[in-house]
Amino acid sequence: CTSLELEDFLKQKTQVCPKLSIYTDGGARGNPGVSGCGVVIDNGMAKKGYFYYLGIHTNNFAEYTGLLKALYLAKEMNAEDITVYSDSELMCRQMTGVYKVKNPQLLVLYREAMDLISSLKSFKIEHVRREFNKEADSLANMAMDKKRNGEVEFTTAVS
Repeated sequence: CTSLELEDFLKQKTQVCPKLSIYTDGGARGNPGVSGCGVVIDNGMAKKGYFYYLGIHTNNFAEYTGLLKALYLAKEMNAEDITVYSDSELMCRQMTGVYKVKNPQLLVLYREAMDLISSLKSFKIEHVRREFNKEADSLANMAMDKKRNGEVEFTTAVS
């Protein structure tokens, strides 16, 4: 990626971004309950966050929706190689084939994610502990608190 500001970078859909690190999180207050998800995209130079209010859903639905939002954002950026970090061990194990997806609602989301992943040159998903996913968690909570969608600029550049 060039040294464009991240906002310009996100708007230039014809530019190819070879590698992105993406942090996702989803949550529900009650299960099911008020839910939201957060996504943080790191292109190696800067980070930008997104939050999405999802209505009344389960925690697992919110986790998968966070992954889907991340994949769609990566697609808009013409990303070729992405690594997703999530604190949802269940989702990570399901996405890597360690566990089967049995819930019919999650199976629909899983299949949609797999379809998006198939268009990438390289995809990896890794489970991280909650303390390494604080920004995405904060965005998911922001979505639930504000009950709306939005974007957040991170003021510190990635070193």
